[in-house]
This record gives sequence, C-alpha cells and structure tokens, in this order.
Amino acid sequence: MTFSEDTFLASGAAGEPVYNADGSVTVTLKKEYGGGGIGFYMDASKSMVDLSDYLKVIFKISADVEAPICLRTHDTTDYWGSNSSTTLSYTRITTEQKEFICDLSTINNTLGFGVKYNPGGSADLPEEIKLTIHSISFVKDTRDTTDAISNYTSLAEMASAYGLKMGTVMNGQKVADKKYGDLMKYHFNSITAANEMKAYSMLDLQKSKEAYQDETSMPVVNFAGADKIMDFAKANNIKVRGHALVWDADMVDWFFREGYDVTKPYATTEVVKARLQNYIEQVLVHFEEKYPGVIYCWDVVNEAVGDSDTEYEEGDERHVRTKRNNKDNPFYTLVGRDYVELSFQYTYEVLQELKKTMPTLDIKLYYNDYSTFFASKRDAIYNLVSSINSFLPDSNGGYVKLCDGVGMQSYIGGYGQQQGCMNENEIEMVKTAILKFASLGIEVQVTELAVRNYQNDAETLAKHGEFYKKLFQAYLELNSGEEKPLKAISIWGIVDIPELTPDDYSFKMNGPYCGLFDENLAVKDAFINVHDLLKNGQ
Repeated sequence: MTFSEDTFLASGAAGEPVYNADGSVTVTLKKEYGGGGIGFYMDASKSMVDLSDYLKVIFKISADVEAPICLRTHDTTDYWGSNSSTTLSYTRITTEQKEFICDLSTINNTLGFGVKYNPGGSADLPEEIKLTIHSISFVKDTRDTTDAISNYTSLAEMASAYGLKMGTVMNGQKVADKKYGDLMKYHFNSITAANEMKAYSMLDLQKSKEAYQDETSMPVVNFAGADKIMDFAKANNIKVRGHALVWDADMVDWFFREGYDVTKPYATTEVVKARLQNYIEQVLVHFEEKYPGVIYCWDVVNEAVGDSDTEYEEGDERHVRTKRNNKDNPFYTLVGRDYVELSFQYTYEVLQELKKTMPTLDIKLYYNDYSTFFASKRDAIYNLVSSINSFLPDSNGGYVKLCDGVGMQSYIGGYGQQQGCMNENEIEMVKTAILKFASLGIEVQVTELAVRNYQNDAETLAKHGEFYKKLFQAYLELNSGEEKPLKAISIWGIVDIPELTPDDYSFKMNGPYCGLFDENLAVKDAFINVHDLLKNGQ
C-alpha cells in the first residue's frame, strides 16, 4: 500500500497526516474519545478488494513513545462506526520501527487498513502520540494442502484401529480458514476449542449486570464464539472435547462479586456455589440441546494442581492450588478446598438429569493438567482423582465414579529454548504416568501435545521427526493389548509459525517449528513418521 491524499480512507486523528519523502506517513493520535486512528484504502480505485489470495498483512510502524495500538481492516469510510472495522491485533509500538504480522486467512475483503491508538482508559499513557506508518504490505497465500490430503491416509482413520481418536485445536479464525479447515477435518476426528469454550470467553459481564436483581440472579452466558467451533464440528461430523468448565487462570473476577460488580465485596460461598452450579448447567444444556452428541467429553476442571509447596496447603496430598502466580485461587477461597470435587459432582448431576430425556447421552468427565508426567505432579493428580471418585456416596455403600479420565497436556521439551527438547527419557515418563492413571480404572487422553522445537535446520527437523515416531510408538505400545488406556491424542503444536518471537506465549509453549505441517501446510518428517507408523505398525 502507498500513502497519499489519494489513498486516505478515514481518520480520527488530530490534524492532517504528513506524507513523508520516504513514502511513510506520520499522524498525531490523541487519547481523548478512546484513542484516535487513521486508515488508508488498499486499492487506488477506493473499492472493496478481494483478499482470498492473501494470507498475511505486515505493518511496519514506529512512534515517538511506546504505546498500545490496534491494527485493523476497514469495511466502510466511517472511522468511528461500530461496524466499520475488524480488529487484526492488539499490540504495542516503540520508538524503533517494528514489524507486525497479522493473519488475513479469515478476512474476505476490505476497503483498507488502519492503525488506532488504544489507551483503554489508562491514566498513565500520554495524551497524544506521533505515529509513523512506514509501510503496509501483503503476503500471498501459497499454502497448498494437496499433498497432505491426496497422498496420505487420514491419521484419524488409521488411529481408530488402535482405539484412538486423533485430535487437534481450533479457534474462531481457524474454522473460517478453508485451507486449514480442509486439512484438519481430513486428518482429525476430534477438536478442542483453544479458548472459546472457557468461562472467561463465554461469561457476559454486561448482560449479567443488566439481568441482576438480587443474589439469586444467575450469570448470563454468550455462546456465539463457542458455537462457531461447534458449527464446524457438526458440519464435518467431528467430535469435540469440551474445554474447560472450571479454570482459575484468567477467570473473570466479577463472577465472584456481589452484583457482578468488581467494586463490591465478594459474594458468600453459598452464592458462588450456586453460580458455579448454574454456569455448568447452562453450558451443558446449551451444547446438548443445540449440538446433541457432538461433545464426547468435558475437561471439568483444568490445572487445579499446584507446582510448588507455596501453591497448596501443607498436608494436602492432592496439591490443589490455593494460589497461582502469588494470587489467590478464587474457587479455592470462595467455593472451598473441595471445589474440584464439587465441580465434578455438579457436572455429573446435570448429565444425569439430561439423560432422562436423552438416554443415549454419553459424555466422559476429565481432569486436565500440564506437567502430568513429572513424578510430583503425577502423584498429586493420582491422589486428586482418587479424592474425586470417593467424594459422592452412591446407593450401594460405595461412591459414584465422577471422574472418568485424566487429560495429559503434554508440552514436551525445553520451555522457550532448544536445550531440553526431544529428551527420550521423557517418553518413558509419559508411559509411566499413563499406566499409573489407568491403574485407577480411568481413561487417559493426551490433550495438548506439542513436541517443542525452536530450530528449522534439516538435522533438527529430522531429530524432531524421529522423536515424534518414538513417542507414538510408546502410545501404540500402551494400546497394543486388550486394555487400551489411551483414548485420544490431541495435537496443539500442529502447524509451524516461523514468525513467532521469543516474547510470544505460543513461542514459549510450543516453539515455532513444533508442527506436523510447515507454515505452508506441507507435511514434515514428524507427520510422515507418525503416518507411516500408524499405517504399517512400525
């Protein structure tokens, strides 16, 4: 894109933009009215442009101060209109020119692109910033799934012979990306929503406040984002792992407050328990009524086991976290030390009620966590599941089996660095953990597999592929007998993302070269090895 008066689209800026001799444009954006911004037409004809051939847009921007910004596409010439733009990214600019790469795979067409100052009401940010857009350029979509689909048998089809579902992760953008979606639905028969089915994504603050009358008023849930994942699954006959009903990390604080108001005190334990029970009921009923039979399991509670003795009570063999990052776990504080067990009980009771009108309903209930193959956490999870399954008495003098399985997230390798990656000792640790959990008479799923890798040279990629083969050999060996403890393998590090930077969460969690497929959706050594192993058994 070029910048000039002829390509100027819309503005919420202070004064006129300055078009510089080097082709860049500089504009002053004010903090007032929520932050100003500016946009430019993509095409000199000033008409909508079809973006189906484009994969990414690259902004090069700098400013006179560090500040938060929003990168956008524009659909109309009305800068301030609520439906005039689509957000591509929230990020920060610095005084040094920086490159920002945004995905375009779900944007059909646009008038142009723009940048907005995004102060968000913060008192600490400057009243105005002088921002320079150096360039806006585009990357063609050269991804090709032909080889991966036409020349290889479906991973899911082959894995079924071993009693396994093959799964992957999807989000709202990915389900709208046809090439990506075609590849995923060919090779996988289970998907997990990245964030769309978590409570913090679905709970609606504004509508909860509007509906509030007294402490018996229950929270309002917005299923729009989650339904996009479910629509994709239903249309393509794919099963869904529900993820996750109860998770303390990033949980919205207002859910626990009187009147759903963060300025008011926390509600009583009785009120919070009622809200939790109601939230679980709303979620389960919605998905079963609208998408019957699509969800085959739920992660009822996610990551409740602490990592160190500063995060759980002394003497608690379950190691249920009281804190995360030095902050209180609100479920533990306000629901109680048995909040995990209660969450399973609430979920079980809703499903039993649904079965009265849906007799074929079959949903397994899972506890999901990370670092599950390390001894301390493994043993604590074992104790926690034992506690869950000895919590609710049945009518025969025993206990209801509330927890059907453990989800092992399986981020394997060095965190944020190549050192520690592809350590074969960890494969044996994985096998030991699966067998220990299975000894409780429950199922196991690998739920968020990412074989971390931070290097793209041929030798490292070959090593990555060989590690994947040995890991899957271990999985298949566990399921080689009549007893098949492992029920599904869901891969989260599925496609390489080379542009990830070291400060990015996904860089640290997965590594930019962790995928079975490269950034162009072509198969890698890791995929070929897993495919051939499933096909030939060796």
